[in-house]
Amino acid sequence: MNNPAEETIMNLRKNGIFPVLASAAIAMAVSACQTPPPPETPDISETRRETEQALVDKAGALESKGETDAALAAYDEVASRFGNDASPEVRFLAATALSLKADTLDKQGKLNEAIAIYDEIGQRFSEEDSLDMRNLLIDARRSKEKARMMTIPPEERTHMAKALFDRADALRKDKDTEAAIAGYGEIDRLFGGDSVPEIRTVVADALIGKALALTQQGNADASNDLYNELGERFANDEAPEMRANIAGAFANRAVTLDVQDKTDDAIAAYEEVDRRFGSDEAPPVRKWVAMTLSLKGVVLEKQGKLDDAIAAYDELDRRFGEDETPDMLKLLIGTRRNRDAILRKRE
Repeated sequence: MNNPAEETIMNLRKNGIFPVLASAAIAMAVSACQTPPPPETPDISETRRETEQALVDKAGALESKGETDAALAAYDEVASRFGNDASPEVRFLAATALSLKADTLDKQGKLNEAIAIYDEIGQRFSEEDSLDMRNLLIDARRSKEKARMMTIPPEERTHMAKALFDRADALRKDKDTEAAIAGYGEIDRLFGGDSVPEIRTVVADALIGKALALTQQGNADASNDLYNELGERFANDEAPEMRANIAGAFANRAVTLDVQDKTDDAIAAYEEVDRRFGSDEAPPVRKWVAMTLSLKGVVLEKQGKLDDAIAAYDELDRRFGEDETPDMLKLLIGTRRNRDAILRKRE
């Protein structure tokens, strides 16, 4: 009589099952004898990039605390350690650190040192072909031009800014709006951070001109964005003349909308003048606020909203009725006539 185990094996062979089990057992044995794969190793370049980013963040934090010397040293460390790295991403961050260092020097008024760093960026990374690096190189060149401009005496800078403005304004009046927009933008790029009052006026006028050119193109959204930028940058300027200039620009925008019969937009624009400048006590600014209140009343009257028109005229009288300057008196007389005419029609 056969051994029970032998009988089982014979039955498995007869049914074709034994070879399958044997193959599985062999595969398991082979697998058990194989060396397990090594654990995944981290991406070394990614580790370097993280280290580099931490240094850049540290430098930024130091700068924000006013520790500029320490920040500059940290930017230097990033550039020296990672500027020649094999990874494009790591090199880009090193170039960014140099750019931030140059910007810091620029803000400190160390223009020649900043220019030298911008030159270094161009020399070390000009062969890079990534989009991010190309954009960084363009920004570095532009920043270098701006820094170099600031080394020129103020009187000469003022002359250059005015000349650029005259050229851009002539292009707008000739309806070459694309070239005009580019010209106005160049003024802001080169002189936007200049502290010389005359140059600041030219920059503000350039932004106003650019907004007008955008309006000529029918690009209302971009024009409105630019007016908002004007308000943020100049509406609270220390110089009353500058504030009056910006208030006048906002008022003229409202008048343009009114002339185009965009009456609801015009009313909103008149109200914006009051919202931005209504509390200003400078006489030239007050004149624009009063004028827009009056014109708002006229538009409401044209819309047949007579109660609202009267309310606008009354508000003007209440707020400015005691102002005896010639321009204000003239405006008040006209406004009172308009209000009285509405009241007479109702009698």
